[in-house]
Amino acid sequence: RQMCIRDRFCSVECTFPRKLDIGLYAIIAASAFTATVTHTISVAVILLELNGQLVHVLPVLVGTLSGFIVGTSLSMSFFDTVIQLKGLPFLPAIRSADQYCQFARDIMNRNFLFLARDSTIRDLLDCTRILKPNRRGIPVTESKESK
Repeated sequence: RQMCIRDRFCSVECTFPRKLDIGLYAIIAASAFTATVTHTISVAVILLELNGQLVHVLPVLVGTLSGFIVGTSLSMSFFDTVIQLKGLPFLPAIRSADQYCQFARDIMNRNFLFLARDSTIRDLLDCTRILKPNRRGIPVTESKESK
């Protein structure tokens, strides 16, 4: 243990060294920020591998977990936000254990626009009129029964 600079006033022993490792604080802040934005904990592993110091495992993990907890409680992740802004389809979050036994056909949307291989130009024009402006493509199937 080293004595703090404040020893003259309060005579409290300090458990931290006098020299602060600013790089460690930067790594902790980077891992906490990235975990908050992306809602992933794997950031800690990546930063620890880049750093190469096993002494920093505990502070980096604490910073990453605190950022992860705050981020998941306050907002959507960066990846979910991009998916939502682009209007891409994605599966809903599956929460109950019963839903893990379901097949994709049980939760997929069967009412969608598509073209069969033997569709006419009239079918194509009808699909493009109904199509929403943010959609960029129309799926093509072998036949109307195989959708």
